[in-house]
Amino acid sequence: MLRQQNILNNQWLVQQCKSPDFYSNMKQHSTLCDDVVLEQTDAVWLHALRDVIDQTYLCGDMPCINRIEQIVVWVFARGVLLLASLAASAMLVFLSAVYIHRQLYARTRPTRLAYSSYPRNDQIVSCEYAVLQDLEEDYEFNTRKRIRA
Repeated sequence: MLRQQNILNNQWLVQQCKSPDFYSNMKQHSTLCDDVVLEQTDAVWLHALRDVIDQTYLCGDMPCINRIEQIVVWVFARGVLLLASLAASAMLVFLSAVYIHRQLYARTRPTRLAYSSYPRNDQIVSCEYAVLQDLEEDYEFNTRKRIRA
């Protein structure tokens, strides 16, 4: 319907554009004549397809930018309090998990201290010295054992 109305409105312009005098008088606006003539020769189904593509949106019945604006408005209107409460809840859950973890660690800490405590640097004995000391102690024990026997 809109296409037919547009064709009827442009018929006078098409007739005038066929005249060389009118076309030359248009000068920089001569593209208007070319566009009107080209539009008249286009197939109807191409215009219908163009209209469908122009009015089809990926986000439903409105442009995506309008959907995004609606979401942003909703978030700022209602969502800020909701997001703040969700963030506070998540923080409380995290802190309670950390507290429970620390309590469990504190209960098992005495058994962990035996494995996790290391001697100070001045108490560290080299491996060779420790092995030699063990050999000397074994030798002394064995010689005492022989003397008693």
